[in-house]
Amino acid sequence: DGLADSTIVIWTTDHGDAVACHGGHTDKSSYLPEEMIRIPLAMRFPGKVAPGQVSQALVGNIDVASTMLDAAGLAFGDQVAGRSLLPLGAGQDAGWRQDLMCETHGHYERHIGRALVTEQYKYIANRGQMDELYDLANDPFELTNLIDDAAYQEIVADHRARLAAWQESWSDGGHESLCRLR
Repeated sequence: DGLADSTIVIWTTDHGDAVACHGGHTDKSSYLPEEMIRIPLAMRFPGKVAPGQVSQALVGNIDVASTMLDAAGLAFGDQVAGRSLLPLGAGQDAGWRQDLMCETHGHYERHIGRALVTEQYKYIANRGQMDELYDLANDPFELTNLIDDAAYQEIVADHRARLAAWQESWSDGGHESLCRLR
């Protein structure tokens, strides 16, 4: 195939545009459905990553730079949000993140929304708008917002706390903490 054994190839994309999802949205606007935030990512690294693997780990484009540096035997000097994907590719998924945060600042209007995604749930904190909670395992198309459902208030509280902790760990003081507004 012409690639040297030491060449890493990472294929991914930017976020989606969610064309016609959730009632006909036509662009990314200021919302965070799965069609927007779930992106493809594939990696090839002969001798380091076995071919044909499929992972459901919570990874993001924030991990790409750390992965490329790791493949070159380097690392960032400062703390970054991304992590190298090479341990996952080597089957070492122990200790991998249990949640992943992403955000929007709006496209056509100014809006701050942050989503915290876990294996089963997605919590979205929207400044000035209704928050959202979806059970992605049972409602993959995000048709039922569970934010006000009494049976899910413990999950809502947990996800709000996780998002607030993420914001604090990254000194997100320059942006209003959406979770402290509750």
